[in-house]
Amino acid sequence: MSQRSPSIDSRPPSTAAIPRRDAVASESTHENQRGQLGPDERSGYEAGNEAQWGDTPNPFARVLAASEPTAKSRFLRAAKTLVATLALAALLLTGLFFGKQFLLSQLVASLDGLGSAGKQNRLTQIAGFGTDAIAPLVGQLVADEEAVSATAFELLRKMQNDWITLPPAAGRAAHDRLVDAIANTFAVSLGPPANVEPNDAAGRRAGCSPASRARAQELVQQSVLEFSATPSLNSELLVAANRLLGELEVAGASAVQSPALQPAAPQSAAPRARLVRSAARLRGAADSTPVQSGGRPSTPVQRSGWTDWPPPASMQTARIVRSTAGQTRLGVAASSPGNEGRLQEVPRGVTVPLGRVSSQESVAVGPVPETLQAPAAVVAARRPVDGVIQVAAHQEDASLDTLGSEELLELLGDADRRVRLQAASALAQTQDAAVLAALRQRVVDEPDPHVAARIRRILDLF
Repeated sequence: MSQRSPSIDSRPPSTAAIPRRDAVASESTHENQRGQLGPDERSGYEAGNEAQWGDTPNPFARVLAASEPTAKSRFLRAAKTLVATLALAALLLTGLFFGKQFLLSQLVASLDGLGSAGKQNRLTQIAGFGTDAIAPLVGQLVADEEAVSATAFELLRKMQNDWITLPPAAGRAAHDRLVDAIANTFAVSLGPPANVEPNDAAGRRAGCSPASRARAQELVQQSVLEFSATPSLNSELLVAANRLLGELEVAGASAVQSPALQPAAPQSAAPRARLVRSAARLRGAADSTPVQSGGRPSTPVQRSGWTDWPPPASMQTARIVRSTAGQTRLGVAASSPGNEGRLQEVPRGVTVPLGRVSSQESVAVGPVPETLQAPAAVVAARRPVDGVIQVAAHQEDASLDTLGSEELLELLGDADRRVRLQAASALAQTQDAAVLAALRQRVVDEPDPHVAARIRRILDLF
């Protein structure tokens, strides 16, 4: 009975049912099967493998051409990212700026409801906002409380000192803001703001205290001194600051002369006449009485500003014009005793011409009146000294290095302790036995402990 060889299927075994974790074991089994097959069967097995593992592309590993990013898409994506970043940064900076301004406005708005100590603390907080705090601080220079005004002034002056470290352009801008704020607060120089009426500006000028104006002037002077070294580069700032100083001076003078600030005079007191300075002097009977001084009559000398000389011999009747708040009076010095010194009333609004006024002056030639305590009067009252007056000449002091030991020992007895200290220091290097003996004698009699200690140090007595 012949033995048949087992039939072997030429198809490769299916690997669909083989798990992935047994792939390596399956491949080794296939290799063993290939080793047991004949040549014909082995070629069929390899053909089946090529049919199963061909060059057919895997649909799950395919990369679509549309999904590849192009240069245009990459540029658009970068532009969108940049725009979003810039918008976020601008939003953040805007929030910081307006938040700072909002906080500053809240601090300034609630300032009036605080007491004096609270206002001073609040001004210190406001000063931390830098140049934005210039206007609120300048506004407190005219505060009713003196302590609040002084605190605002100190903070502004400290800010001015800190502006030295700023760049030139930033420092000039800060000083410009300070000058503008002072001008708007005091309503001078650069003109009142648009929302300030002229009457209100005048009231603010008159209502400011002299101390407030003095502080404002000192701040403006500091700004002028800061940029006075370069007037060509800061001409506008210097012109505005100098004009502001002048206007503050005028405002202070007008405030002093304001009727509202003047104390009320008693009703019974006579109105005081205002004397107007003029180059012309009135001639009258008052000039006929010379000034007596020192028991010696003085001689009136008449000087004229005109070219014709001598002046006319005819004497004119003197007229004195006195101006008061209610009326204008014309005084006529009449020749008769009854009419002398009487004043004639002139209605309001009537201007009296002074046609009989000459441009002559009467000067009394004589000794100038002096007080009894004046040095010249004391010297003049002394009797002359008999004999020869000796003049003492002052000689320049010599240096201690040029003096000898004897002169230095004499200086040890001087009344000034500083001279004795310098003389002892000059004798520190001496080795003369006589000088050392004199120093030992001097240290016993020396009343000043510092000089005695220095002499002992020279003698090595410590």
